[in-house]
Amino acid sequence: AGCNRLVINSDNLEVIVTMNNEGRPASIAAIVFDDCYFLACDFPITRFEHCNTKPIGLPMNLLS
Repeated sequence: AGCNRLVINSDNLEVIVTMNNEGRPASIAAIVFDDCYFLACDFPITRFEHCNTKPIGLPMNLLS
């Protein structure tokens, strides 16, 4: 019982590459990536996937 699979989707390819590389970036965000990676490791099956998304457009009447 409980959750045993975790799929994490992001439109940020750098995040996905970092997480698939055991959460080890060469940036100031290293601590955040490290924490997220090790939290994800608590699940038996974890997958990090890149998903392309289109920018969300606002209706023209909201922009003026």
